Amino acid sequence: MIWFRRACQFVILLVFLYLFLQTGFIDGDRLRLPVNVFLKFDPLVFISASLSARTIVVPALFSLILVGLAVVFGRFFCGWICPLGTILNLVGLKRRKILPRTFKFYFLIFLLSLALIGIQVTGLFDPFCIFIRSMTLTIFPAADKLMLRPVFGEFRFLPVEPQNFRLGIFTLIFFFAILLVSIPAAGFWCRSICPLGALYGFVSGFSRIRRNVAETCTHCGECRQKCHMDAIGEDCFSTDKADCTLCLKCSAVCPVNAVTFTLKSGPEAANDIKAGLTRRQLIFSVVGAGLFYPVVKYIKPGMSYGILRPPGAGREKLFLEKCVRCGECMKVCPNTALQPALLESGLEGIYSPMFRMRESWCEYNCNLCGQVCPTGAIPALPIEKKRKTPIGIAEIHKDLCFPWAYGTNCAVCEEHCPVPDKAIKLTEKKGIRYPSVDPALCVGCGICEAKCPAESAAIRVYKI
Repeated sequence: MIWFRRACQFVILLVFLYLFLQTGFIDGDRLRLPVNVFLKFDPLVFISASLSARTIVVPALFSLILVGLAVVFGRFFCGWICPLGTILNLVGLKRRKILPRTFKFYFLIFLLSLALIGIQVTGLFDPFCIFIRSMTLTIFPAADKLMLRPVFGEFRFLPVEPQNFRLGIFTLIFFFAILLVSIPAAGFWCRSICPLGALYGFVSGFSRIRRNVAETCTHCGECRQKCHMDAIGEDCFSTDKADCTLCLKCSAVCPVNAVTFTLKSGPEAANDIKAGLTRRQLIFSVVGAGLFYPVVKYIKPGMSYGILRPPGAGREKLFLEKCVRCGECMKVCPNTALQPALLESGLEGIYSPMFRMRESWCEYNCNLCGQVCPTGAIPALPIEKKRKTPIGIAEIHKDLCFPWAYGTNCAVCEEHCPVPDKAIKLTEKKGIRYPSVDPALCVGCGICEAKCPAESAAIRVYKI
């Protein structure tokens, strides 16, 4: 069973990586595979986005299936499925306590309390979001530049070419910090921090899977030494079901085969350890979220009303409440037009997707970002509707535009405009063609701004 569990972890990790590589503009405007299936089965994404937006996030309803399985099998997800957990298990060397096990529960309550009052930051600490975001912004582009290109040159065997993103260094530091701490303190992230693990830990209190220790146990302590989750009590009999991930190592190392796992339907066993949650700490978690609210909500170094969001995103407030910052939309964007926000919309908007039109543009014939969004923050618009959904509107700065400012012909913006009837019109006067924008046709795709030959773009897209 140990090898079967490891095989499951390895296969699921490979499936995760394969779907990640398939997240891109490969065969047209439809994705062949459900590349966001892991996020749709993430109950933390579902609960936090639903609380924050005060609505049921339908795309992530599938996650309730895993919650139901956790009621039966306990916290098996962390030991059998989680891709980030698989990576951390490979690097962990020694069990060492840094934070108490109960910290993850208070952290989960803190994050969900923030979501309830409209601050969506749960995705910054969700393991799936962390892994996808790190792969998208840092690991995949770095691997391509440092290893694949030097070896294979221009030959491409990957379906999607990696792109360059902002916040790459910061993302790399955060990801490797999790890895580095897990080397001397195996299971640290899963045992003490992970909010998704804490959620499954709450549910596992109802599970029917029991760790049983026979009277032949010699109290040698081998099982406790092998348990990287520190879920086994000092007596070697008791078990904390909230931390037991069913890794089965304790059963494998027992020299007298005294440890077994069975499925029972009776009352709670006497040797089950209960999570020591105190009312005072729970109150502190909720109050802490309330105190954190004004810091996040009202400190806005950027200009949130001027940020260009993906097509169909709607109101800024609702978008930030539903977006979990997973990075799937940035990964799938063919032109790397979507970039992670820093402080343009304040602290609450960090890592949310935004357009930087001077660097790239929204592909007119692409609606992939809506297809991969796990919460519906970016709606899955049909391609015909997406082409007519405005992101913003272009505006010409006549003091910078070559025809208007210098009397020199230039039609780059009009030539690149993808709208069939051309949202940029040219009016000729005395041999000079002057461009103007038709607001009824412009969808704010941004290709005119990206292609403008002026040093400082003479045509720019602004939020409507």
